[in-house]
Amino acid sequence: MGYVAPLAALESTRLFEFRKKLAMTSHTENFAKALDWTGKLRTRYLHTLATFRIYERFRRRSAPNIVGKKKAEANARIFNQNIYFFAPLQEAARCYFFLELAKFFDTNKNKQSLTIELLLDFVDNHFSSFSKEKFLEHHSTRHFLPDLFADYKPFSKGDIKKIRDRLKRNKKVIANLKIYRDKALVHADLKYSEVPITGSQI
Repeated sequence: MGYVAPLAALESTRLFEFRKKLAMTSHTENFAKALDWTGKLRTRYLHTLATFRIYERFRRRSAPNIVGKKKAEANARIFNQNIYFFAPLQEAARCYFFLELAKFFDTNKNKQSLTIELLLDFVDNHFSSFSKEKFLEHHSTRHFLPDLFADYKPFSKGDIKKIRDRLKRNKKVIANLKIYRDKALVHADLKYSEVPITGSQI
């Protein structure tokens, strides 16, 4: 009977250590997952932006007020001479841009798609995994300069709120973008009426 208390204490210690290790593993996995998702979103964003620049460059090349009348007319002749190459290329860039842009803002009730909202929810729900200490733990095998780590600023609740507020401010534009994607680009909806999306909104 005298061994019961020490054994109980030992089991309690082991349980505590196990939970601690599990929590550390969980924090590490959360940090890694958020980093992976952020990287994927960033890559998609850069591809989307690059496509928009390609589309924009085509339009600028035939704009007299940008490249000058003489050059614009020369470029327009080249485009018209090769219309079955340049026209589909320009339209492909335009459609790809809108399709990819809309993906960032998809409604994600079942959490099956990687969106800005999904990443925000994940960080918000596992906020303790993204402290300065967890950042250092995640990169424990890498050699950081002390000054670099000292300057690192972890994500704050205020940062999350700022992003959510920006999404709310652009709610109407995002809604129009998704309507345009769903009814004009993905489907040829017979009841679709044109949704105005201005260049400044894009």
